[in-house]
Amino acid sequence: MSILLPSRPDPVTPPVATDPATEPLPGSVGHLLTRVVERLYTEFGCCLPLSGVIDVVARCVQDIQTSSPAALPELTERLARHRLAEIGHCPGS
Repeated sequence: MSILLPSRPDPVTPPVATDPATEPLPGSVGHLLTRVVERLYTEFGCCLPLSGVIDVVARCVQDIQTSSPAALPELTERLARHRLAEIGHCPGS
């Protein structure tokens, strides 16, 4: 999904399209998502590599694409935990 940002009033310049999935996350949200990865790796690291946990979390962030950055870490962690449990089959998960 792309969002059209307003461009300069110059009629020759087309509007710039951005993809929210490629936009950097605000610092606090990025830090919270790092903590999500740490918690999930602690839980699923017995059966999945760190890169696998990071990939699942990144896909969850893209799938959620919420307009509320404050809700993103919690929603991402819940979705990622569910997906990791399906593919990880770790004891206790």
